[in-house]
Amino acid sequence: MLEALVREHVGGHDLVDVLACLTAAREATAAVNASNDRAWDIVRLRRLQAAERGELPYSDPMAQMLSAALVGHEEHRIVRDQLDAARG
Repeated sequence: MLEALVREHVGGHDLVDVLACLTAAREATAAVNASNDRAWDIVRLRRLQAAERGELPYSDPMAQMLSAALVGHEEHRIVRDQLDAARG
């Protein structure tokens, strides 16, 4: 079923345009994945630094906020609420 829908949709477009769109989508996805990886690097670094200070790795507030944002945890709502309050 999906294959038929894709064939029907692609059939109405120039193949070069379809390939260009697919390439752009792949590049955009790769950029998002790379950005996500860089953010997780920061979380891992902050957790490592907390452990080196003798603290629990998951006790670092910045790592907690960033990881909550990355996974879409409800805890990130606190950050949104603070931003909304600051904007007035």
